Amino acid sequence: MKILSLVILLFYVQIVQAHEAELSSCMIYEQNGKTILLIRCSITAFEGEIDLRHHKDAYKTPDEFNQLLVNDFTKHCFVIINGDTIKLINPFINLGHETTLFAELANVPKKINQLYIRNTLFKDFRNGKCEFILTLKDLPHLQYILSNENQLEVNLKLENDKWVVKPIDTDFYKSSIFKFWGLFLTCTIVIGLFIFLLKKKASTKANQL
Repeated sequence: MKILSLVILLFYVQIVQAHEAELSSCMIYEQNGKTILLIRCSITAFEGEIDLRHHKDAYKTPDEFNQLLVNDFTKHCFVIINGDTIKLINPFINLGHETTLFAELANVPKKINQLYIRNTLFKDFRNGKCEFILTLKDLPHLQYILSNENQLEVNLKLENDKWVVKPIDTDFYKSSIFKFWGLFLTCTIVIGLFIFLLKKKASTKANQL
């Protein structure tokens, strides 16, 4: 009877969380040799943020909604490990009453001694809270609540086999994020210029003929 009551209670909690727009979870874990970041929240929360950042008619199909969500995810979720910004690749969304967004962390160092994460996907919810869970191999597990009070971010350092929350060096982390986007924009400009020159060269040859 106690087991049945526990099962019913857990099922009830899952239903409440799936429909609670102000509660979300973010998890970093390993699977099949890959490091995965997972964000889970009610579909209502995801829709609410998309409507706020864009407009209610910004999407008409699930694919269009997913594309907007992925774009927002890349702008509002950052992971920095050992001082280097980690690229989040191959995002995938599983839509449902409880919607889940997955992304792979690229080029994660084998030895981790410092980790910073910021997830502001749901920053517009006044009392929004995000449970951050860290379960990586050979590292201590961690549960930490991200909220508006801590700007939905945390800076962790490994000390004596324990994660310790450290003050955030704003200039340093802004610099790391800036360098990441600066490199991305530089590559985009170089590629665009290269394509432009190729088209111009092809056009010149066509005119000569």
